[in-house]
Order: sequence, then C-alpha cells, then structure tokens
Amino acid sequence: HALIDGQRVGQHPMIVTHMRAIFNMRTPKPRYQESWDVDILLKFIEKMGDNNNISLKMLSCKLVALLALTSAGRASELNQLNVKFMSNSETCFSFKMSKPTETCKPGNPLQSIVFNAFDTDSLCVVKCIRSYLERTSSFREISDNIDRSWLLLSFVKPHHPITTSSVSRWLKTIMAEAGINTNQFKAHSTRSASVSKAYFAGVSVSDIMQQAHWAKESTFARFYCKPIHKSAFQQSVLKRYLGFERTLSILSRVMK
Repeated sequence: HALIDGQRVGQHPMIVTHMRAIFNMRTPKPRYQESWDVDILLKFIEKMGDNNNISLKMLSCKLVALLALTSAGRASELNQLNVKFMSNSETCFSFKMSKPTETCKPGNPLQSIVFNAFDTDSLCVVKCIRSYLERTSSFREISDNIDRSWLLLSFVKPHHPITTSSVSRWLKTIMAEAGINTNQFKAHSTRSASVSKAYFAGVSVSDIMQQAHWAKESTFARFYCKPIHKSAFQQSVLKRYLGFERTLSILSRVMK
C-alpha cells in the first residue's frame, strides 16, 4: 500500500485511534454468563448403568462426556485422540496429541492428555475407554482403506473416524438427555462447566490452567470461570451437598 503522510496505513495515528475505538465499542465477550451444574450430567451418567448394557451410541456419548469433563478439553482435542499414540496402565490412559492443538505454540513439544481412574465404576473414564475399545475392536481390524486408529469412531457403518462437529453433536446429545438446555449451552460449555466446578470445589487456578493448557489466568477468569446455574437450588440441600462432594472428589483427582 502507498504511504499516508509518510507512514504505513496500519501505523498512521488516525487509523490506530479509529481501530482502537471500534475495538472498545465491540470488545470480545464470553458466550456464557453462567455455567450448568456438572452434577446434573454426572447423575444421568450414573443412571445409564453398566457400559456393556447400553447401546454403542450412548456409550460413545458417555465417553466423550467423561473425556470432556475430566480433561477440560475442546472437541477438536478429543477428536485428535489416537490409539497409535496411546499408552495405558491399570489406572490411567495417556494420549499424546498427534498434531499441535490450538494452544500449542510453535517449537513447543506436543501436549499429552492423561485420564485417571475413579473408584465409582459408572463415572470412571478409564473403564469407559476400555469398554469402548472392546466394543469397537471388531471393526477396527477390518481391512479396507479407512484409518480406524483414531479413538472415536462413528457408531454406524462403515465406522469411519468422526469429525470435530460429531464430537460436539455427541456432547449435545447426552447433555440434552440429562436435561441440560442445549439451546442455551453448546458442546463447548463442558469446558467452562468442568473448570468452574473444579474452581468452586477448591482446585487451585494453577492446576486448572495446567489441565486446560492456558497460559494466562485472565483467560480462565474472563471466559471460563462462571457461577454455576442452580435450576433446582431450593430442592434438597443435602442432595446438592452430596453431589458437590462427589464432583469435588472426581475433579480434584483428575486435575492433580
């Protein structure tokens, strides 16, 4: 571009002042002013019963829900989980990202996500991963041109790897089944719901930032730390207390 008053367009004082004014008029705002209560989804998952007795569709939805809540991960990150880059023990599964994530800076090593076991079987993400791998093992071994090394596969034939939008759709499906308003809260809200619950349960901000791969505390404070919406607050206080204690136990363990 031609110089204006001897200066580059983007450095001209009038342009800079004008663009700053536009930014101040339309500053970025968080999508949500509050978050939904993780207890609602956890209670629904508990009622689903044994992993072997539910459909592959609902097992898939349950898995992405537990993956999202315990990792505070984005749908795009969950979609990258690949069994080729997986290691596991009796108490955990670890996945190394196969390519850089949104928050991975150039030159930094690829991130890993670790999922730890929990003593309540119905809420244990490790048992859920194991059950899912067993249920999908038969069509992972099919000899065709489809790469089925990705953790999350479609539950309909030909069981191809799913997209990020499918992960989001599965999350919204189980959220809706649990009674969460998916017109108000989208799939990405699992991220703020998880970290908000952990924060109000006493997990340190540094642990939360490490788990969610944030570099700035301001990102968490501004966009993700939300008051939890209590649609049934005046119902049994004891029930809420017990649910809070259970969620505290889950999130404090996975975010250590």
